[in-house]
Amino acid sequence: MLLLLRGLLATNVILFALGQKRFRVNYGLAPDRHPPTMLAVPYRAKDSPAPCLEFSHPDVVIVLTCLIYYYQGLSNGELRVCLETLDKSDQAEQEYNRWAAASPKLPSSLRHFSGVNLKDNALYNKIIFPALRLAKPAIDFYLANVVFPKEMREYPLKLSASGWDLGKAKRHPLTGFSGITDSKYVFLFSVTALNLPE
Repeated sequence: MLLLLRGLLATNVILFALGQKRFRVNYGLAPDRHPPTMLAVPYRAKDSPAPCLEFSHPDVVIVLTCLIYYYQGLSNGELRVCLETLDKSDQAEQEYNRWAAASPKLPSSLRHFSGVNLKDNALYNKIIFPALRLAKPAIDFYLANVVFPKEMREYPLKLSASGWDLGKAKRHPLTGFSGITDSKYVFLFSVTALNLPE
């Protein structure tokens, strides 16, 4: 956890997310977008998502998506998906106990998962949903088991390269790299600067 926090602080992801972006003004959800997404998207103005834009940095997407759900909580349908997913889990009772511990509004009769009846809509709408919609463990469960496994993706090819890509072992040796002449002193020994003739 400390290394994760260090990485988010060192790369200014936290500073960017908390200092430069405002929820529902610069970023938020776009439920009407086609194809639909449950991740954070850029906004053009208040409550106006940009139609085709996405955040490109994966850490920024993860942090902003987490902030969205922490700020607004889970919707009725999202919490129901959580409970249905939890119902199929082997660790349902332990996970639900964490949710109940974070929710002081939950009555004692519903503090165990065995006491929750998912078919009783009146009980769900009047008691369970208002008590659990802002519980951080429930939101974390939804993000970890529904949002991120479905929405996060990795592309097989990249169009950009970094210093890590230059130093990586490759099938063919790296012989040249276009860049600033000042940086030739920090290149690997197998890399030479190829300056174009004037």
